Parts: sequence; structure tokens; C-alpha cells
Amino acid sequence: MPITPLHFGLLAPINHFAKGKVSNVSFVIANLWMDQQSIIYTLFGYGAIAHNDHTFLWAFVMAGIIGACKFWSLRWWLGALIGSTSHIALDMLVHADMSPFAPVLAGNPFNLGLMEPLSLVLLVLCAWLTAQYVSDTRAWARKALAAVRLRIAGRHPG
Repeated sequence: MPITPLHFGLLAPINHFAKGKVSNVSFVIANLWMDQQSIIYTLFGYGAIAHNDHTFLWAFVMAGIIGACKFWSLRWWLGALIGSTSHIALDMLVHADMSPFAPVLAGNPFNLGLMEPLSLVLLVLCAWLTAQYVSDTRAWARKALAAVRLRIAGRHPG
């Protein structure tokens, strides 16, 4: 499995329609963990890229582990669960050499070979996500600046 940040694009509609309900951080952590073997291989040339961890069973286990790190937060759990399962769902559409339903079912009956069209859609979603982050950052900066101005105005009347 190649490393791709395009999985993060799914956060754009999630943030739009369920703003504040899903943790972006746990979503990203889940996606990075799913591609850990590819990341290690790409960065260090160590090991081989295996596909035995790209299963829904592993996605649920991993979401449980990530969720347990912040067990009191439903947002955190949802981010980890949606991040890990959506990763498998997207990869099973484009990678023939994975078994998303292992150990119950061998092979990948959902491979459609849709790498290019799916990548284009996810690229657009990544651009939307970037625009959301920029907009949110600008709004936060405006609020912070207004608070600083009020504080300064309060200390130096008139």
C-alpha cells in the first residue's frame, strides 16, 4: 500500500456536516497507523510492505486502542473508528492484493481498480479540507486578536 494523505480528504464532508463531532486528530492517527508499514519502508527502507493489517478486524482493534487513549471522549472514539474503517473501505476499492474481510473471507471481492477516479475525488476533498482549516485558523486568529485588543483597551483606558 502506498502512503497517501488522500484518506484525510474524507474529513472535509465530516467536518462540514458533523462539525465538532469527530476528532480530526484521532482520524489522522488511525490513518497513519494503518499505513505504518508503508511509512517505515518508505522512510527507512526497512522491512517489506505487507497487507495483513489492512482488514476490518484490525481496523476495529486499532480504533479500540486509539479510543482507549482518550476513553472519555466520544469524538475521539468516532474519529478513530471512522478513520480506520474508511481507510480499509477506500483501499479495498483500489488494491486487489488485500483481504479486507480476513480471516473470515480471503481475497478482495470489492476491488474495482478505481485508483485514478477515486484519487481525483479525494484530491478535491483534500482541497476542501485545507480550505476549512485555513478558514478556521483565520477565524481563531481574529478572535484571539480581538481578545488581545480588549485586554489592552481594558488596561489602558481612553
